[in-house]
Parts: sequence; structure tokens; C-alpha cells
Amino acid sequence: MPKIVGAVQASAAILRVLAGSPPLRLVDIVALTGLNSSTALNILHTLCVEGLVRHDVPRRRYEIGEGLLKLGASAASDRRSAQVAAIMDELARSLGLSVLLWRMAGADDAELVAASAPANVNLSFPLLRRAPLLQGAVGRIFAIEAGLTAEELAAIYPTLGWANPPGLDAWLAQIADARRTGYACDRGNNNSGLFGMAVRVGGSGPSGHALAIAALGSISDAEVGGLVPRVSRAARMIAPFL
Repeated sequence: MPKIVGAVQASAAILRVLAGSPPLRLVDIVALTGLNSSTALNILHTLCVEGLVRHDVPRRRYEIGEGLLKLGASAASDRRSAQVAAIMDELARSLGLSVLLWRMAGADDAELVAASAPANVNLSFPLLRRAPLLQGAVGRIFAIEAGLTAEELAAIYPTLGWANPPGLDAWLAQIADARRTGYACDRGNNNSGLFGMAVRVGGSGPSGHALAIAALGSISDAEVGGLVPRVSRAARMIAPFL
């Protein structure tokens, strides 16, 4: 049977006490953990060297260190990523379409941060791929999130590398429609033969993410009407994990 390591158990006791308290003196830690002063001091010194505990020398107090906070944040991030992936996988499976999560990456770029596709769909979307912020269906959503004026949009429009340009007036009208409805479509304008639809992720207020679906070929307006509530629901489910 595996042996319990006393020093590790004592370290855990100290970390638990520090996590639930304001900065503590050595004497406080000894009283709360039941460890002797020498053992507690040696463990605290080691935890400080490892960055898991911070020693405020002038005040003679100890508190949780940045290293432990980073470990906790990383674990929480992994859990959030798993939740997002599960939601996207279920949406992709139920729709039979590729599902993509994009985020605004600065003033000029959008970055693909997650993607899911059913087994029978042969579309590849490399993660962390960057694209011009206003490209595709996602770009129409991000045009709203960025708060760009019609004049600014008109200046950007020619630079977007359209496969089939929709025309400036039509594009601006689509952005206005997206502001009203909460979703936007790209019918082969960005990539020939590829349909895209995107919704903003989040409730009220600005959002730096958009959830999109992609399909080869075309999708009718009636089909879009059935897709929007399902994609929007998934976006609302994803929002708390971002």
C-alpha cells in the first residue's frame, strides 16, 4: 500500500490554511496546523522558493504565492476549455456542421480558438489561425463589436480579399442587419462554395468572441432560421466559460 508522505501532507495543510486566511504569521500557521515551528518554517521556506507561497518579510507574514495562483488558473482554464469543447462537439454532432469559436485578437485580427466537426465532415480549421478581423460572417459580428463607423468600414472593405465581393452597400446593410438580429451570414463571399453563419457570444455589453458554423454549399433562409436559435443557445452556454 502506498505510504503517506508526512512532509507533503504538512505542506498541504499549510497551503489550505493560507488559502482560506489573510496573510499569517508563523505563529498563526503553527497554531492552525498543529505543526511544530521548525517543521512549519522549513516547509514555508521551501514553498517560497518554489513560488507557491509569498513571504512578506517586513510584516513577517505569509500568503499564497503567484506560482500557486497560476497553477489554479491553469487548472480552471483547462476545465473551462473542456466545457466549451463539449458544448461545441454536441452542436457539431446535432447539426452535422463544423462549429468554430473565434475571438478578437487586437484591432486587426480574429483568431480561431476552438473548432469541432462531425466525423463525416472533411473541413480542416487549424487552431490559432489568424484572419482579418472583418472577414466572413464572423467579421460582420466583429464589425459591430469593434464599434466601427460606416466610413471606417468603407475604408477597410477593399482590403478583405473577397472571393466574391458582396458590394459595399450590401455588406454595410448585412452588418446593420446583424446588429438588429444578433447573427450574420456569409454566402460564399469570403470563400467560394462555403457558407458561414456567426452569432456573438455573450449577453449584454461588448463581446470579444463569436461562434460560427461552416458548411460546404449553400443553406436556405428557412434553414438559417432553424439554425440561429440552436447556435445562439450554444453561444449563451459557452459565454460563462470564456
